[in-house]
Amino acid sequence: MALFVLLQIPLASAFVKAAVTDASFLQAVSGLFAQGQVYAYDVGMIALGVSGLVLCYTLYRAKLLPRLVAGWGLIGYAILFVGMLSEVMGSGLGLASSIPGGLWEAFVGVWLIAKGFSASGLTLLGRDASPLGTPGR
Repeated sequence: MALFVLLQIPLASAFVKAAVTDASFLQAVSGLFAQGQVYAYDVGMIALGVSGLVLCYTLYRAKLLPRLVAGWGLIGYAILFVGMLSEVMGSGLGLASSIPGGLWEAFVGVWLIAKGFSASGLTLLGRDASPLGTPGR
């Protein structure tokens, strides 16, 4: 995303070397790069919404987190996905739609540090629920 902003530096230096007096071309290309940065961010957030939905669905099905927490993530990332799609279409919902998913990420980070994954979910996956596993495996 920052690439579009950084591309303005070599563009400006090439403009100065060419000694062109009309700055309208430089302003037009600079505006195009700035808008490209916005679209690149939106597409990245759409990809985050889709991948977050897959992650939360997997956590929900595997019961690695309480269902309420995984469901919150599903709802939060669905809101993010729809909000960013609408942002690309021209609405102003972009930042507001990222709040539920962002809060979920912070909560799950603290949850996993404090409690870890559910032992019953690990057992269902065929893993030993003890932290170090059984020696000799």
